[in-house]
Amino acid sequence: MLHWLIVVHGLAVMAIFLSPLALIFQLIFSLLMAVSLFFYLQFSPGAYTIRYSSFKGWEWRDLACEFSLLEVLSTTVMSPYFIVLQVQTDKRQNRTLLICKDAMLE
Repeated sequence: MLHWLIVVHGLAVMAIFLSPLALIFQLIFSLLMAVSLFFYLQFSPGAYTIRYSSFKGWEWRDLACEFSLLEVLSTTVMSPYFIVLQVQTDKRQNRTLLICKDAMLE
């Protein structure tokens, strides 16, 4: 997925430089493409997997495909339509995950 994202942004930059725009506008739009790629890589939500086992308790698989232990915090909010899951990982990072009703198993 990451390679395709870089390829698409690279193709966009090539298209910008092949366009008949003035050089200053080509540089501005190319800079915007670089900023777009940077922000997408830094803040892309991605997909996470949460599971429970009787031996280890709650675990989640992050974007690196590694399972980490979770501690569910008391500030977690549950409603019939969504869950705002506030957890602390085994690396002592606090995370907030929004789980909508359509993502939950019945």
